[in-house]
Amino acid sequence: MKTAAGKRAGTRAGGPAGHVGHGRDQVLAALREALKASGGDVELVYIGQDCGTTRFAASGIHQNMSEHGMSVSARVAAGKKLGVASTNSLAKADLAAVIKQAREIAGAARPLPEFSGFPGPQDYGPAPHPDLAVVEQTPEQRADALKPLFATAAKSKTELHGALIARTSRIAVANTEGLSAWHEGTVADAQFIAMDPGGGGSGYAAGAEPRWAAMDLPTLAETAIRKCVQSRKPKDLDPGTYEVILEPAAVAEIFSWLPWIAFTGRSVEDGQSFLKDKFGQMVATDAVTIYDDGLDSEGIPLPIDFEGRPKKSVYFVDRGVAREVAHDVVSAAKAKARPTGHAPFPGMGLTAMPLNLFVAPGMSSVEEMIAQTTRGVLVTRFHYLNGLLNPPVALFTGMTRDGAFWVEDGKVRYPIKNMRFTQSIARALHGAELVGRDRVITPNTWSPFGSACVPGMKFREWTFSSKTDF
Repeated sequence: MKTAAGKRAGTRAGGPAGHVGHGRDQVLAALREALKASGGDVELVYIGQDCGTTRFAASGIHQNMSEHGMSVSARVAAGKKLGVASTNSLAKADLAAVIKQAREIAGAARPLPEFSGFPGPQDYGPAPHPDLAVVEQTPEQRADALKPLFATAAKSKTELHGALIARTSRIAVANTEGLSAWHEGTVADAQFIAMDPGGGGSGYAAGAEPRWAAMDLPTLAETAIRKCVQSRKPKDLDPGTYEVILEPAAVAEIFSWLPWIAFTGRSVEDGQSFLKDKFGQMVATDAVTIYDDGLDSEGIPLPIDFEGRPKKSVYFVDRGVAREVAHDVVSAAKAKARPTGHAPFPGMGLTAMPLNLFVAPGMSSVEEMIAQTTRGVLVTRFHYLNGLLNPPVALFTGMTRDGAFWVEDGKVRYPIKNMRFTQSIARALHGAELVGRDRVITPNTWSPFGSACVPGMKFREWTFSSKTDF
């Protein structure tokens, strides 16, 4: 499959996020009509998105915008050869043209022996309806929600920066084998960074939900403000290996990378996954369960993949034991396994896409993790992450940000200046001591359809390789 990002169909200031995108009947009718005239093995994938965003800085709104984008990708099979092309139009002539272009590309492509054809009609599990409060969200509603939060920040002599986002995303897949699939989902997303105007500290909190009413904006803002106040006047910490407590935002950063480098059939086949030759063996402590499930309502549901196949739950690590990985059609054929409903966007390469990552909750609170730490670091979140240093051991590097604290003898003692870490996640998982009971949803930066639903975690060893002056 090829690109599904597409060009923006339009961007304008203000206005509600909803009532702009194409509806189910309109999209599927256009795709089916194009397929009737296609004259061969063809798959069409529609991606649509309406997104209302309010950005703010220094406790003041500086941008309201609505984006409305769509694309249609055509994938044509000429025997074992595949060609892909895309357009940002549903017009009959444009769909015919993009199918013709994909057919020409297929004629010049190399055969893909593992390709077994497009799937026929499928049965799908239930998925929640879009939330009208997200679909119909207006800039005025987001501004009204932010005003009291700005006042709260002022009382602590801090300023709030960040964004409120209301996103509606749509996927339609249809092919000449009779498959016809549709999904429409919503996400409410809030990100708060509290900063000391004098540069003395910063704090962070974020969350996402499929329904606007589930968002607790005051608690998120207050958490970021509290972190900012607590992180004023940070002290130096020498590089070294310490115990570490990663709050959910930090865990989400790490575990949003891991599926791509460790939990797909292709990563195992290429020898890049730390699960290779470890299936059935312990690769973490028994406190750790990591899985992907597009039907789990605790996250942001996505019941179909980008070939229209139904999503299946895949347990990568089950109570510490390596179990399975996600497959698209090609990687499944190579591994003599079954596809798991994780086909990628058209044209994004021959690798599965685990977009709905979960870490199963444990029994601990962050406060209990702190109480069980002798000498360690509490991390709010990471940034500038790179997980490609040495994929077979999942070697990561990155920086702490917006609140890092020294913990000693079960208590938070003082804030510390930001540190760079260099750590094998494969090794760290063997020292995962505690897993939090409260999970937070974080949208995936790789895709508007992806998310990670994870708790905080405590690891026995984490290597901080250098320090900073801030």
